[in-house]
Amino acid sequence: MVSKGSGIRIVVHDQNDRIHSIIRDTMIEKIESFYNLPSCISFIQQNSIDERAIILVTTSIEDHILQSFENLNSIEAILILSKSRREIDTLPSKVIGIYSRIDNLLQALFETLDTIELQLDANSILFHRQKDGSDNIDFYFYSIWKTHNTNQILTKKVFIEQARILFRSYRKIKSLINDFNISYKSSEVLYWLDKYNHPFPYHLLISNALRTHDQQILQLVHFFLNDLSQQMKP
Repeated sequence: MVSKGSGIRIVVHDQNDRIHSIIRDTMIEKIESFYNLPSCISFIQQNSIDERAIILVTTSIEDHILQSFENLNSIEAILILSKSRREIDTLPSKVIGIYSRIDNLLQALFETLDTIELQLDANSILFHRQKDGSDNIDFYFYSIWKTHNTNQILTKKVFIEQARILFRSYRKIKSLINDFNISYKSSEVLYWLDKYNHPFPYHLLISNALRTHDQQILQLVHFFLNDLSQQMKP
């Protein structure tokens, strides 16, 4: 398993203290491990002040324990290692899955890390709190996000057609639009907020609108705001 570093804290609750070393050997970051429930909850509560997101791995399937973790705001996801079978719909909403094998749990843990990191990156853009955002692209996008109406529907076909008209004189941007047209999936909208790997659509549209004060460009942004709204739901 390839190691992965992140700004997310991983906490293990294992009453038999068997899986900490296995998870530790696959991760770069420090893993906090507890076999005592009150100690685990106390640690999470005391460390919530640093606002780091927590992924919890537990071997318990007991309802009252899972609900205790569910109620902690800093916990973003719960992964369970257990041979017990439970319907996922009957478990608290933060439970990602129940895994009977440690290998399957580790794979899910890495996937969950990726997803939460993307959501945190998106949050840093969407909920920017700069007071003077006159020259700040993220602030501008945040303002659009706040006033976005999910009923404002713009199809991908129309979006691509309008973008090609707006940037018809820019060969490089036309290539980026073609790449977006071929590769974009609504389930991967968070990846397309990365202005370095995907300058179109987010960065190019917002920066262009900011520079030209063109309301037509802003209307195009609503295409991927609907997809983004779905991905940002808890």
